[in-house]
Amino acid sequence: MNDNNTLLQERTELFDNALNFRPNKRIPTMSNIFTWKFLDAGFKLSEVLYDYDKIDKVMDDFIETYQYDGYLDLGTRNPLRIFRAVGGGFHKIGKTDDFIEVQDHVLMERNEYKELTRNPIAFYWSKVFPRILNKPEATMGDIENIAKEIGDLFQYTINSRNKLLNTHQAFATSNGNAMLPFETIFNFLRGIKESSLDVRKCKSEMKEAMDVMFETEIGETLDATFEADATGCVAPVMVALLGHSVLSVQQFEELEWPYLKKVLDTAVKHKKPVYIFCESTMLRFAEFFQDYPKGTMVIHLEQDDILEIRKKLPNVALCGGMPADLLGHGTPEQCVDHARKIADSLGEGFILSQQKMISFRNDAKRENLIAVNEFAKNYSC
Repeated sequence: MNDNNTLLQERTELFDNALNFRPNKRIPTMSNIFTWKFLDAGFKLSEVLYDYDKIDKVMDDFIETYQYDGYLDLGTRNPLRIFRAVGGGFHKIGKTDDFIEVQDHVLMERNEYKELTRNPIAFYWSKVFPRILNKPEATMGDIENIAKEIGDLFQYTINSRNKLLNTHQAFATSNGNAMLPFETIFNFLRGIKESSLDVRKCKSEMKEAMDVMFETEIGETLDATFEADATGCVAPVMVALLGHSVLSVQQFEELEWPYLKKVLDTAVKHKKPVYIFCESTMLRFAEFFQDYPKGTMVIHLEQDDILEIRKKLPNVALCGGMPADLLGHGTPEQCVDHARKIADSLGEGFILSQQKMISFRNDAKRENLIAVNEFAKNYSC
């Protein structure tokens, strides 16, 4: 077995052991580093994020320098070329050219849930897409332009995933994302303010639409996604959560959990894991995950105390542990001491990563990231 195959096999075992709570020869690591890597490479964001060749070069250098076992972002978490093709969209480079500005927006009115329910895909094309373009309707030229950009992004993603696996012998998080219906409404269709109001004013109409959205956008292909070859992925499916941050426990049970449960139950059926990327906090929802067997999921935590979550969820593999405040303002020794404390406390069922997405210049120091990774490479758990 050559060195490349040896490294890939090692990383395969590291992630499999972590998800299934088996002893590991060392701590597996996951990069949750977003736009910081472009700033670290000396670029302004406008110089790189519209150019897939430059993104690819930055990713190659970043991977070689930091040597994480897995990577959440391959440079296109916010695909600005697609947003530019539709008139700028709601993700834009900030005035200082070193951060992404996300604007809250409304692309669907409250009285349109029934139309969304009848045919979600048709609604997106006939109503949502023209509103993004700020036009009464999309022209054939608009459709061709966005189709080209989607095709270019798809090709870059395929190429970068293949390079990650075959050249760098490193892991991606998943084969595909399962965007839960409330997340689509919260992040794209209704925005933060209006979706929060909808929960109180028209929850039944929202729920009816979400049932159809799940089956149309996720349910029909969910089994096939779990059955597909997931070599080089921590899990076949990833679920990103943010909308839950505005929900009570009861609202979460009604609006997020029925669909997330279907994904997790499918994972159990196929004996394959789910990667849950949880922005904001998860602690108050921990009880929903307590009955699943080990190996069903890994939850990447952003704001929660990972040690407190472990007390609530001894059955769930956890990812995170390194706060941006420490990585950005601490010393290498302080960062390593913190990583050692977390690793010793959690033991098995743990992947070391940054808690929040490392985006701004002051979110991390290069020497701190390197020191933590060197520690993880040589510390058994």
